[in-house]
Amino acid sequence: MSGLCPRFAAMAMVLLSAGAVFSCKDRKENVSSDLKEAGFEVTSDGWFRACREGNVEAMKKFLSAGFSKDTRDAAGDTSLHVAALAGQENAADFLLRRGVAIDSKGAKGRTPLMAAAAAGKSEMVSWLLRQGADPQAKDDEGFKALMISVREGNSKVVEQLAAYDREDLDNGLLLAALLGKANVIDSLTNYGASVYSRMEDGRTPLMIAAENGHVDAVKLLIDLGASRYTVNAEGKTAAQLAGEAGHPEIVSVINQEPAPTELALQKPEEISAEMDAAVDTAAGISGDRKAPVGGTTDIAKAPSSTGAGAAGKTGVNRISTPIEGAVLGTAPAADGPASGAPPAEKKPPVI
Repeated sequence: MSGLCPRFAAMAMVLLSAGAVFSCKDRKENVSSDLKEAGFEVTSDGWFRACREGNVEAMKKFLSAGFSKDTRDAAGDTSLHVAALAGQENAADFLLRRGVAIDSKGAKGRTPLMAAAAAGKSEMVSWLLRQGADPQAKDDEGFKALMISVREGNSKVVEQLAAYDREDLDNGLLLAALLGKANVIDSLTNYGASVYSRMEDGRTPLMIAAENGHVDAVKLLIDLGASRYTVNAEGKTAAQLAGEAGHPEIVSVINQEPAPTELALQKPEEISAEMDAAVDTAAGISGDRKAPVGGTTDIAKAPSSTGAGAAGKTGVNRISTPIEGAVLGTAPAADGPASGAPPAEKKPPVI
């Protein structure tokens, strides 16, 4: 009788295992049936739809049916990117609690924070920052979330990110001036961006906005205290640059009679010189003036895509941003700036 016990025990184990397999299979089939009744197919499309709609109950069923939380869509984004892009905080919280990385890189090397910033989801941006998302991370183009929000013209998102990325405020202002994003210019200056910031060739936000024909941005920058008399490395003012670029209406705006408080009791040249000296002192610069450094997103250091033959022209360092049709012009040649202009600093390698 005792010899039969091992045999019975083995049979019992087989039956229990089979029961477990059938139970698991039945459970998955039941979950799949529940999802179909709710209008979801157990596919990646169904999973991302649940994330996008913030349907946490459906997301739970997907995972219990064996679906992977780390599944990526055709573009390479994670489920957290999809939830962030849609502004679904509950879905994002569910995913974070189950181990999805908050700073995972997706399409174009962007994090969920960058995806939310690009989509203008200010509340989601704020929520992700509170959860520990990294505002200093850069995408494949070298842009941080702040610069992405500036480029997209999302002033509310800019305000959310400005306090986390103060070193890029001036670069953000230069980019906003280039694009004519007056609302973003207002937000950036509220957080400390300087209207006296400069490109490597000496151009200020006012000069850049004027050269590219952005009337509202020009008016706002003047109202914020930007000097209409400051000159670039070639000795040209914002009005002159606007005139050369074919924007007579901008010239008229800039050449309007300044308010008495703007001129005070000083000559325009004295005001300009004092502003230049103040900027240099604040930046800790002696001699050559240069734009603030902002890593690879520093538009003062980017190579140009405007103008023919820029790449092979000796002694010329062209400036650019990824904005098509914008005019950024040319930095002074290597043998020195025009007579009377401050000497140009040695250019870094073109990125």
